Amino acid sequence: MQPTAPAVKSASWDPAAVHTVDATGSFTRVDLVGDFYNGLLGGGIGNLQGKNLVLTFTDSTVRGVISASLAVHRESPINFANYQQLGVVTNTPQPVVNNGVLVELAGRSVWRVTGTSHLSRLTVGALARVVGPGGGAPAMTVDGVSTPITPGSTYSGAIAITV
Repeated sequence: MQPTAPAVKSASWDPAAVHTVDATGSFTRVDLVGDFYNGLLGGGIGNLQGKNLVLTFTDSTVRGVISASLAVHRESPINFANYQQLGVVTNTPQPVVNNGVLVELAGRSVWRVTGTSHLSRLTVGALARVVGPGGGAPAMTVDGVSTPITPGSTYSGAIAITV
């Protein structure tokens, strides 16, 4: 059955740190179009303390949402008859719980944000940019405080980027 209770924050998991169990991706000199989600099912995560998504873009362009999300199975319950539906989920961006999203924009990378994105750490290199759909700066809050996105900076906490 699809969990219905909200996920519970683990006291021992740091969603802004890189851990050996994290999912990682590094992209160099590519143009990407699409969304990156670190999905979390409601109801907690059992014995797993957490799992972060760590993405590094170097001299690349990425256009899309990069966010922690709530993952909901399209079919529930999953059983032997429909086991192939296990990984078929709908992701809805939501603040980080135990599913941190760490993004590093290195070199001349550009992230063209297309929708609300929730991160736990954002590093914007000195030559990198974060832009909204019209080319202007998207709005960002860190721990609820409006914060400009400045090249050469790293931000940690409850990060929300909106367009």
